[in-house]
Amino acid sequence: MYPVSFTGLNSDYCIDAGSVTLTGSPAGGTFSGSGISGNVFNPASAGAGTFTITYTYTDVNGCTNTVSHSTIVH
Repeated sequence: MYPVSFTGLNSDYCIDAGSVTLTGSPAGGTFSGSGISGNVFNPASAGAGTFTITYTYTDVNGCTNTVSHSTIVH
């Protein structure tokens, strides 16, 4: 099973902050969670609160691994 990770998500945002691009490793996985569109997190779309963003990667053998990080939108 591949170790997975992602970067680009801060621990907190103001609700009017701009969108940020997230980068998953290995490439080719999918992001999920509130405020996510593709690999972009938009604090205004998420709204105020605490959110968990998850990156999921499935290798060629069908093995899946995930990693999650939390962020707060004020």
